[in-house]
Amino acid sequence: MTVYAYLRKDYPETLFLQMEKMKDYRCEDCLVETDSRTPHRELDEMLSNSKKGDKLIVSNLRVFLMTTKELAKLMNRLSEKKIQLISIDDGVDSFTSGDFGFILNVVVNMEKEVGRYKIKDKMVKASSKGKVWGRPQIDKEKIELMNFLYADNKLSMRQIAEKCEVSLGTVHKYVTKTPVI
Repeated sequence: MTVYAYLRKDYPETLFLQMEKMKDYRCEDCLVETDSRTPHRELDEMLSNSKKGDKLIVSNLRVFLMTTKELAKLMNRLSEKKIQLISIDDGVDSFTSGDFGFILNVVVNMEKEVGRYKIKDKMVKASSKGKVWGRPQIDKEKIELMNFLYADNKLSMRQIAEKCEVSLGTVHKYVTKTPVI
């Protein structure tokens, strides 16, 4: 069993403070992420080489620089490999905190549902205030005018679009859709 200390250079606090918090855990290997362009290089390497029963110690969950969804994936990965995660500041111990990964997945799904609800709610409120969604409809008079001009064979579709103040695609759609009498 290996005890890993996982640190990030100067985030969420200085390396010294992070290491100071971990001194009681007798970490055997210290992984320090220093490059923001490859934010999890050390973590990925540790996960590929770790064994069942290993421990991963962090001062704070923010050290991972992950969204809730990414953190849930990490927790699932740690759980599958039977690696214990201990976050000192957060008071999280994945082996004694119940199924922390499951709780995190519930939170991720809850965030998605709450987001969807808020968006739908804002759309309903905007609609009640007169907001119209989607593309504007073409009135029948304009469609009849486009068909008349097209049937007259004196104007090109592009000229009809300019005259009716619609796009060329709209002209094409309505003059080919509506039968000419």
